[in-house]
Amino acid sequence: MSSEIDDANSSSRQDPVGLWQEIVGDPLINALKWIDLWRKEATGGRTRELTYQEFCFRANGHLTFDGKVYRLTEGLAEVIAQMGSEGLIRADSKTALAKNLVPVPALHYELARHIARTNRAVGLELPKSLRVYADDTAQDLQRGKGGDQEKRILFRHLAWWATDRAVKLGLKVDRSRASNEATQCAAQLVADAFFAASLGNEFTYNSVIAAWEAHRHTGSDQRKLKIKIHNAAYQRHFFELDELVGKLSLFETR
Repeated sequence: MSSEIDDANSSSRQDPVGLWQEIVGDPLINALKWIDLWRKEATGGRTRELTYQEFCFRANGHLTFDGKVYRLTEGLAEVIAQMGSEGLIRADSKTALAKNLVPVPALHYELARHIARTNRAVGLELPKSLRVYADDTAQDLQRGKGGDQEKRILFRHLAWWATDRAVKLGLKVDRSRASNEATQCAAQLVADAFFAASLGNEFTYNSVIAAWEAHRHTGSDQRKLKIKIHNAAYQRHFFELDELVGKLSLFETR
């Protein structure tokens, strides 16, 4: 996908919006529909948020759900168990999980618990590394009151990537910077993709702007500064995302 964007920049094509929609927008909408399905999969009506790492496992076919159990490729159970270990240690020592465990380790812990408990519930023998996550000692996370920032982790990542790809095609980031009102800006295109995936109430135009601006932050907001510190790692994921979103099969309404 990145090569397609580079080719477009070196050509005389005059429809960056149409090109973005073809190579970024439509695959993004499809990916968001899959993510929303995965968030609600085998949860009894709840929503479980995903991290970038879980998205990679899913897109690459290493983690699948057949309607009853989760299927993991060889070695993945050990990887997921290790990813969830920080939360498990705190659970076992009865440390306050929700208060002290930051979002990504918390979501990794919940992924390990979710897979272990879902598979155990249908009588599937668990890999040794995941058995402890099905025990009572692996307690639930108790969320505090207020907005849940965890749902924004993967959404922010995808929004930043999609906005970056639009900017590389020559589009302005936001409405105030658009050269003329007839040309859509990058943030609106990305917000429209979330809306098309029925996630417009969860991630808006302003959410996209916030995701884009975070890596440009020059103030004292510690969360934004932390994101900025990890710019290089996030942007390395952009090249992965170019390929990952294209690997997903076409989502069909179920």
